Amino acid sequence: MFFKIIFLCVLAVSTADVCPETNGAFAAYLRHETNCNQFYECNWGQKVLFNCPAGLYFNTKLNVCDYPDNVECIKDEEIPDIDEPEVIESTCPETNGPLAAYLPHETDCSQFYECDWGNKILMSCPSGLYFNPKLNVCDYPVNVECGLKQQPDVEDPEVEEPEVEELNCPETNGILSEYLPHEKYCTLYYQCDWGRKILMYCSPGLYFNTKLNVCDYPTASGCVQK
Repeated sequence: MFFKIIFLCVLAVSTADVCPETNGAFAAYLRHETNCNQFYECNWGQKVLFNCPAGLYFNTKLNVCDYPDNVECIKDEEIPDIDEPEVIESTCPETNGPLAAYLPHETDCSQFYECDWGNKILMSCPSGLYFNPKLNVCDYPVNVECGLKQQPDVEDPEVEEPEVEELNCPETNGILSEYLPHEKYCTLYYQCDWGRKILMYCSPGLYFNTKLNVCDYPTASGCVQK
């Protein structure tokens, strides 16, 4: 079983539309040709398509998904909304590719499968989150189109939780990006941008490691899910 560990220190995005043939010390990214909400990550000469969370654009200067007001991007072609329901593949591919493949659970929105050489391995999102098959992350229920056939176990919202010290971003950006852990979920974290906290997601099955500033294996992350 393979997990993709995402290193958060990256090179400046290239304005060209061709990926370098080999991977360097840091990941390389390309802007999408027409859609401000999408971008490419380069993997040994291949362009792998990624989507920003809804309402955000890819910022080529910071290599993050950012608010549209902060991004110099104009959509050359608006992608029309398609009313047809999205068909999600229900079987795993027989072989593993460069990136892990995931499938939604048949009845439980809080669970999903990771594909490993044709086998479906059952995984669970943290309490209160649903699996988002469009982004392949555990996400807030309001952001997920799920049939809600079975609600995940969620703690009573009326129960008061211990107050967590809020961490703030520095007012100015430095040479390297600054990151903060999420107040509650190990699978989420913040990237700092001129004093603002931008919510980011780890890939399914990974936790944010505050010492290395990467999405890491849960046992190595040092994070305990609340």
